[in-house]
Amino acid sequence: YERALSPGIWTLPAHASLFTGLDVSAHGVVRVNSRLSELEMTLAEVFAEAGYETWAFTANPFVSEKNGLTQGFDFVETAWGERWSEQVALVMRERLRENDVNAKRVRLQLAVGHAMGFQAAGPVAQRAFIEWLESRPEPRPFFAFINYMEAHTPRIPSEASRRRLLAPGLSEHADSVDQTVDANVGWMAGAHAYSPKDFEALRAVYDASVADWDAAVGDLLDDLDARGILDHTLVIITADHGEALGEHRRIGHQFNVHGEVARVPLVMVAPGRIDPARVGEPISTREIFRHAIELSGVQAPPAIESRFEQGLRGQGVLTEFTAWHPLEMQMLRHSQAKNLDEFKRKLFAIEQGPHRYIHASDGYRGLFELTEDPGEENNVVADLPGIAGQLDALLAVRRAQEETPRVAPTVRFDEADRARLRALGYLE
Repeated sequence: YERALSPGIWTLPAHASLFTGLDVSAHGVVRVNSRLSELEMTLAEVFAEAGYETWAFTANPFVSEKNGLTQGFDFVETAWGERWSEQVALVMRERLRENDVNAKRVRLQLAVGHAMGFQAAGPVAQRAFIEWLESRPEPRPFFAFINYMEAHTPRIPSEASRRRLLAPGLSEHADSVDQTVDANVGWMAGAHAYSPKDFEALRAVYDASVADWDAAVGDLLDDLDARGILDHTLVIITADHGEALGEHRRIGHQFNVHGEVARVPLVMVAPGRIDPARVGEPISTREIFRHAIELSGVQAPPAIESRFEQGLRGQGVLTEFTAWHPLEMQMLRHSQAKNLDEFKRKLFAIEQGPHRYIHASDGYRGLFELTEDPGEENNVVADLPGIAGQLDALLAVRRAQEETPRVAPTVRFDEADRARLRALGYLE
């Protein structure tokens, strides 16, 4: 799928949509302390009811029982948990460079047990998954989910990926470039400077981290293939969001619904059910919910079937940003950002055909011709008022079609949870 888009642009709302097939406004899981309602039926619950064994491995503390995202899984393993944390820590320590300014924070996180210190867990996730597969006394059909965090800040790519994607001089320069949320938000506020060479290093380190994720996924698939499992298994590879690295005056995945944060990879392989093809039409990753059920031949509960029947063909693909992180807003205030209202606004984007249309709660409207302007740098809303009007009306219809917007229940965090979220950059 060449134009896959996420409904949300950070972990919690994007995963909630992935697991329920709902848009962000419908499930309401938008804030740091939001929890997916137990009334929602997740993909894991659908498969569990159909007799599947369900298993998950997560390297992200937001994909956890605390936020309701693991409901329906029989077994949940975590990168920072007692069983696997030491093995993940070994992987991380092997990747740390003595002079990398970002390695200092990771060493501290590992030392005190912060979840973000255990993010490069791909090789360990493979070990955990294979161990679980082999331990089942009576193998049944299974539904498994792995959340990887290799590409999340602070990025600590392997030396192999650095050598492949960073020239020697750039690799050394990258060691001096602060990738932390503090520096990223400071740059957006105008209080921290990144040079053109700094941005070249930021992007190259990101590419190297993605290469590590790609290698981890490839190793897992090779292992499953050698065991003959892939011959009869549906495999779906995707991401919860993209990443801004300077585009539209943004770094990270906040305050933005442009393509750099909304566009994600999506590959689906179902032997005997899907012919090899490239799909050029926009698709939302919320549709994975429907595709996974249909391609597996599982009988969905009536409420889910009716959701499928509603369909969204011809109505565009929606991406929403409706709640900012409190710590990042505090950082913007501390950095004396000139216009905080710019960061507080809600953002909605709809992509259809060759166009991407953005509407903000402060009245901003943007229209971009993706064929001629894939980077979305030239706003043509004034030049094409007819198309802008059509997409604005379509966006209004899409939002009105959603179920009544929900206020998701909230999570009560203990001190260990708060420490993990502070490590992520989401709490003070």
